[in-house]
Amino acid sequence: MIVVGIALGLALQFVRAWTEPTTAPPNGNVGAPVNTSSIWQTKWGQLFVNADLWTFGQQLVENLGLWVGGKVQADDFCLNSDTAKCLSNSGGGGGEVGAWNYITPKEIYRHDPEGKFGAGKSESENAYKTVSFPTLIPTEGVGALVVKFLSFQQGRYYLTVYAKATNFPEQFVARASSGEHDSSSDTNIIMMPYDNSRQMQIKYKSDREESAAAVAYVIGYVCDGKCSAPEPALYKGDHLVSECTSAGGTVETLSGEKVCHFTFTSPQDDCPSGWSPYNWSAVPAAKTCHGGCTSCTVPAHSWTNIRHTCSYEDGTMFWGLCSGKHTDTCAALATEIACY
Repeated sequence: MIVVGIALGLALQFVRAWTEPTTAPPNGNVGAPVNTSSIWQTKWGQLFVNADLWTFGQQLVENLGLWVGGKVQADDFCLNSDTAKCLSNSGGGGGEVGAWNYITPKEIYRHDPEGKFGAGKSESENAYKTVSFPTLIPTEGVGALVVKFLSFQQGRYYLTVYAKATNFPEQFVARASSGEHDSSSDTNIIMMPYDNSRQMQIKYKSDREESAAAVAYVIGYVCDGKCSAPEPALYKGDHLVSECTSAGGTVETLSGEKVCHFTFTSPQDDCPSGWSPYNWSAVPAAKTCHGGCTSCTVPAHSWTNIRHTCSYEDGTMFWGLCSGKHTDTCAALATEIACY
């Protein structure tokens, strides 16, 4: 009897602990544990992971957002999946305040009649030349330019190079003094004060002008505020996209390069002033130019990859040889010209 009583007591305890389901089957089942299946699973409570969490797809965060206690690293950040609102496209892309931001070097000045540093070119001695570089740097927030100067002087003479921004005083930037040696060359990289005018002035002074050489390159800039992003440029960086449209042209990509497509109501033989011709043009009528030695013809053609000029040799033919020859350019009138 004692054994029977104990058994009945235990049975009553189990009956009292039993709680019936609140809904009919199959509702009310306990959720499956997180597993390796491909079935969509939901965890309504907090999930703690005491290790790295790797995902091989997008991470979507809704409602309360994402809180990160450490550092977030990413190739880029975009707002609402809008690629036009990415940090890579923002004004901050101009560079950090106080940091040197390097660019592809752009030659802005060359006096080198003897070709000491490459192609020869002459500028007037002791006369400032205004040089422009509209597409190299941000439009706002730049406090200084990083400029590289090459200088050369032959014989016992001195070469001095000066430069300045429009609203800043003259600054000595480079010197080559040969002294007792036959020649001397020097390289200077300096930080030039800048006024956001997108240009500067450079000149050279030499005791012996014909043997002097001075070349300048813009190689970077320093932001004194929030640098804006540089404006988009055309081929070779001499003009901006906005300058093309303001000049009455249309921006077009030809052979992978952005150029300005000018259309003229009356045919012209060249690009507008300050612009250089690209290889595309449209010529309504052929033109032939005759020199003393050779001739050339620009054919009539529609808008295509043909220049509207050709070259011929002028001079005097003597016993089958061209004496005193020089090359001239024959320019046909064009109704359309690609320029940069």
